[in-house]
Amino acid sequence: MIRASKYEAAILDALNLRGRVTINELAGQLGVSGETAWRHVEPLVKKGLAIRVHGGVTAPFLSHKAPFHCRLKKPGC
Repeated sequence: MIRASKYEAAILDALNLRGRVTINELAGQLGVSGETAWRHVEPLVKKGLAIRVHGGVTAPFLSHKAPFHCRLKKPGC
């Protein structure tokens, strides 16, 4: 299992890389249930680091897509 701060870091990494992540993707990546994934997403939403959408979360900087360099999956995203 991963500590709570590592869950948040993993969620933020996924958002920075892809811009939008479903709860099912997060649950699989983190090895937790969908409900537990939502519990780890909520503090990020309250801090303004993620935006809750139907079925998942998006990055707050996102208009429609992640930045091009992040979509290329280059290091440093």
